[in-house]
Amino acid sequence: MCFARCVLHWNNVNKETLELDVLQLSEQAVPVMGSYTNTDTPGLPPRLYVEYDALERRKTASRWSCHATGTLINTNTIEEFRNRSKQDLLKGSATTLWEAITSGQALQDPSVLASFLMFTFADLKKYHFYYWFAFPAFTYPKAMHKKPPQSFTDALTQKEVHIESLLASYTSQEVDFNQGFFSITKSDEEFTVHPLRDYPKLRTAADSKSNQEVYLGISDPSTLPSNPGWTLRNLLTLVAIRSKQWQSYKVVCLRVRTRNGVQDASHSLVVEVDLSEEPESLIPSEMPPCLGWEKNERGKMGPRMVNLSANMDPTRLAESAVDLNLKLMRWRVAPQLNLGVVQQTHCLLLGAGTLGCAVARCLMGWGVRHITLVDSAKVSYSNPVRQNLFTFSDCQSGGRHKAVAAAEALLQIFPKMLVLTAALGFDSFLVMRHGIREVGTEVSLPSTTAIPRNSIPGKMLGCYFCNDVVAPGNSTHDRTLDQQCTVTRPGVSYLAAGHVTELLAAILQHPDKGLAEASVKEQGNVKEGVLGPVPHSLRGFLGRHQLLTPASTSFDQCSGCCREATYMEEGFEFLLKVFNSTAYLEEVSGLSRLHHCVDDSQVWELSDEEDME
Repeated sequence: MCFARCVLHWNNVNKETLELDVLQLSEQAVPVMGSYTNTDTPGLPPRLYVEYDALERRKTASRWSCHATGTLINTNTIEEFRNRSKQDLLKGSATTLWEAITSGQALQDPSVLASFLMFTFADLKKYHFYYWFAFPAFTYPKAMHKKPPQSFTDALTQKEVHIESLLASYTSQEVDFNQGFFSITKSDEEFTVHPLRDYPKLRTAADSKSNQEVYLGISDPSTLPSNPGWTLRNLLTLVAIRSKQWQSYKVVCLRVRTRNGVQDASHSLVVEVDLSEEPESLIPSEMPPCLGWEKNERGKMGPRMVNLSANMDPTRLAESAVDLNLKLMRWRVAPQLNLGVVQQTHCLLLGAGTLGCAVARCLMGWGVRHITLVDSAKVSYSNPVRQNLFTFSDCQSGGRHKAVAAAEALLQIFPKMLVLTAALGFDSFLVMRHGIREVGTEVSLPSTTAIPRNSIPGKMLGCYFCNDVVAPGNSTHDRTLDQQCTVTRPGVSYLAAGHVTELLAAILQHPDKGLAEASVKEQGNVKEGVLGPVPHSLRGFLGRHQLLTPASTSFDQCSGCCREATYMEEGFEFLLKVFNSTAYLEEVSGLSRLHHCVDDSQVWELSDEEDME
């Protein structure tokens, strides 16, 4: 038995979550559906079709397609694939078939008589797929032919009438009819097809009628002139076990071919079988021997291999490769990891410089598909060595816009608003998540004595500007060159980028998302997510190789998040006022009033020895 495999099926094994998302490290058997046909051209080997939807539940068969019930066993390593006992695998598949025969299940669902085993190993890095098919077929009974198999032309007197009536009855069966195995009654030169389960009843009734014959029938996948397909072996085993009262059977091995638009079955076979030499006393109490492993393309007993790396879409290959490492995390390390929420997240990066480029690369490593970059600067010759999305060609002719060049570089690498901040110093960095407020609600800040001692709720966390008492201004105005540029130790940007990306991943995997509480202490008792607790901020000091996780509440006069900053109501008009006046934001937020209060405060130091004049 040979087979034809739709390439989409291998994509199904890989992409449709079978090994990566469903089986993972499990090597349990998985039910699959196959199909075969009795319409192949003479001279071709019989073929089993295992298509892209083979892992789904049984679908309605087409007119000339027959169901085959299969089992898929996929190993985790090539060594396991090579060393697993093939004899035990075949025996396990045959045991299931034997139980279906002895219990009578095969009469109700004859597709189990055409069972198969699909033993595989999928190398998902190289897209090499190793496979070996087995088609269990029992060697019992040792049937004796009364005469060699005959074609319809030789076995029937009125072959034209017989063939027409047989094909008409065969093709007119209901949708749920199993076309692989069936019963046939012949009466008054007419053939009528019935379900296989009706055979004992039909045979008993025919024994009392002289003008009626009952045949067993199979849709024969074989194209050899005098050799039926392997499914006949299992059908004869079934009737030998379940219909012991009869020793002789006639079997129609139905084959159909189309000539000039007309179906013809004249090359079908009629086999007369005599089981009289298999007395009831010899009926096995245990499962009889079984054969079935398929030979490879070299004609030897061994597996086959297909290499699909050259046939797959390079873009799809890149996408699959990006997801591979992430999905492998779920096998052992983090089984509850939700990758979908990461991939569906849209990220806006303000700035495509040293830190922005590193963050973008890290986000892609987590599988983020939607990244928007905002930067008005152009690439200069000093950028490529520190900003890993740019090359020398981006600097030429005045330099390309950073946002455009970075976006194109990301595409070459891999064709509620949550806000996180990353900032760099010479040998230090800050990574922080901002507190989230529900739209239309106000957060009442607690008094100093009411601030939680152990944790701060996500809606009360401060933003990047909450610890500042002045509004942000133009940081490059009236500054020397070394103060205008990001002068940092080269490794700091990568440390900050890695931490801010992992902070985003931890937030997305937390059940409370951006509202996750933050611990005030280094080892606080707070609710954790799949990737652990979510800190408010991380401050790294490379000079001391130290990492701290402080947390702070929001400031009601913060220039960034106070409710008086009315960007939501005024939009760009509000931004225009801020851009035109450095003092406007301090006036709106109340920072200017805070400055006046400090200036008006007087501290008097009085001495007990000083004379008051």
